[in-house]
Amino acid sequence: MQIQGAALQGTAFGAYPGIRDRVAGQSSFASAAEAARETEYVQHLQSKYGAHFRVESIPRDPDALERAGRAMHGDDVVIAPNIVSEMARDPEVAAWYEGAIDHCFDMIPTYTAQAAARGLTFEPCGVVVHDDGTVTFICGGGDSPERVAQVNAINAARDAKRAAQRRAQLEAAAEHAQEMRRLDHDRILSELTVMQVLVSAHSGTPSA
Repeated sequence: MQIQGAALQGTAFGAYPGIRDRVAGQSSFASAAEAARETEYVQHLQSKYGAHFRVESIPRDPDALERAGRAMHGDDVVIAPNIVSEMARDPEVAAWYEGAIDHCFDMIPTYTAQAAARGLTFEPCGVVVHDDGTVTFICGGGDSPERVAQVNAINAARDAKRAAQRRAQLEAAAEHAQEMRRLDHDRILSELTVMQVLVSAHSGTPSA
């Protein structure tokens, strides 16, 4: 899993002109020649994009993109089956989509530098071509390790200060309580002494 904890988003790069009409008119039955051509083209895509290429339909809704992105590795390419069929059938469509996918990956250094200039990280997930022909570059980002360490240090210092203040308050309260007990003890002793003097004075008075 490439992304952990980062905020993910999908950047849409449009679709091949007229692709929706093309896929809407696709036949559900493919000839042996078309099937062989598609198999050969899929092998080409696997060779070009590597182990993280797959043919799969991923919806465009944010939850689906979030789930897909968190399972990606940074170089994933996922293309919907109907779009793969159209790419295998038409070299112009294939060139357009491969160019769009390559453009997403080519932009990673630029996006990384832009994020770094703002003290952030840029984390690519992968590229998805949806069944409506739209291309989405799923990526994420967050605070840089230096910024995370700085924030953690600030929070730790703040928590330590609060803990010290709390200890000082508890110690002051304990000292105050001890002083009040001492004053009560002295007052009681003083009252007892006065009572003893009064009793002694009363006892020494002659009877009438």
